[in-house]
Amino acid sequence: MLRGRFIILLSFLGLLFSCQPIEQGGGKVPQEDPEPTPLPLTLQSISLDKTILRLRVGEAETLKAVLYPAGVTETVTWESSDPGVATVLNGIVTAKGIGQANIVARAGSMSAECPVLVKWPIPEDAVDLGVWITRENGTKYKVYWRDRNMGADAPEGYGDYYAWGEVETHYTCLDPLIWKEGYETGYSWDSYRWAKGAHNKLTKYCSVNKDDYWAGPGEPDDKNVLDTGPDGDDVVSKLLGNGWAMPSDKELKELTKQCEWEWGSKNGIPGYYVKSKEKGNNNSIFLPCAGFIFDTVREIIAPIIGAGPQGGIWSSTIEYIYFYQGPSDASCIIFGDTGYSYTQYYRHAGMSVRPVFSD
Repeated sequence: MLRGRFIILLSFLGLLFSCQPIEQGGGKVPQEDPEPTPLPLTLQSISLDKTILRLRVGEAETLKAVLYPAGVTETVTWESSDPGVATVLNGIVTAKGIGQANIVARAGSMSAECPVLVKWPIPEDAVDLGVWITRENGTKYKVYWRDRNMGADAPEGYGDYYAWGEVETHYTCLDPLIWKEGYETGYSWDSYRWAKGAHNKLTKYCSVNKDDYWAGPGEPDDKNVLDTGPDGDDVVSKLLGNGWAMPSDKELKELTKQCEWEWGSKNGIPGYYVKSKEKGNNNSIFLPCAGFIFDTVREIIAPIIGAGPQGGIWSSTIEYIYFYQGPSDASCIIFGDTGYSYTQYYRHAGMSVRPVFSD
């Protein structure tokens, strides 16, 4: 009996001692410290996921701001250096007008930016013939050709006739010809805006000897390319705008080199089908033989150029092709049933204009 009580007492003492902390080195064993609260991340850099944006007016694209280190919490704000070119809202960039702007993303004291280049949208009536133009610096751009002449209602339509460097016609009606007041001499040196009644009395776009051709104040202006824009003398740029202009001399030349020219007719109108040579590109435009207006005579069959149906389209440039040529002639393409060529013609004559679109 005593032995049983002794065993119970030992068990009770063992349980009692097991509940006491073990002393070590004269003290208690320390308890583990709680996990420390992590410090907030500090922004070290901000970058954008694109280095440049290329958009056309009306297009939109999203920029993403990347903060480092990952998980850092900073508010990102956005701004555009030119809202007239491009706007930005929460990283969504919308093209508004042609030009260049910088899109800036800011977080804390740091920022990152991305340039955006905005071009005109390609018009529906702009035809891709696969014609590329090489600039003087070696870069290239594509030129698109409108499907009809300036003022025409259809691809085979003649359209309006313009003297080179003029932005309005000399007539109010073509059939019959009714001249505007002050233009009773038709398309002649007497009516030409940039001359004083003769080919050697020019008042604008003259880059050669003063005594031979210049009749304006001071020295010749040394211009050989039409001024563009709403106040310029390029009729296409002035009246259509939005990236449209008269073709340059290079653009006209490359139209003859990079495309196939096939003589034919469209709805009974003779002219040329100008077709792309690019593989897989079946696009073409039609150039009708609209003739010319020279002085007061409208020639659909143009004996001045040669027998048979004739037509032509102006360039925006004076280029001296022949040694005897002066600034009273401007560059153009003349074409007819006997062929086509890049050449020049009297600036005062009424001729067709074919708009081009490029970047």
